[in-house]
Amino acid sequence: MHFHNKTTQYTSNTPVTLPNDTVIHPAQHLRWLGVWLDRKLTFNYYVQQKTAAATRALNMISRLSNSEWELSAPAMRQLYYTCITPTDYYGAEIWWKG
Repeated sequence: MHFHNKTTQYTSNTPVTLPNDTVIHPAQHLRWLGVWLDRKLTFNYYVQQKTAAATRALNMISRLSNSEWELSAPAMRQLYYTCITPTDYYGAEIWWKG
């Protein structure tokens, strides 16, 4: 993957051939140590992936609070802090601009 900060679309999609004749084609997104990188290093794709994972976890946890299971509010808060918060904040040092 070639990283750049140009405003136009990067058009070089030429594959790279390694010495052992392995051909590598450029990708739009690259995962490195659990963090998704894109060509412009905007981390929008990574934030979308983490938001989707946190939403899935929240939907699973919210099913536990229906009238049949009846989890208390402190139990729901504890599940939120132990299941959703770490999912959302992994790698935040890289993409957070606040």
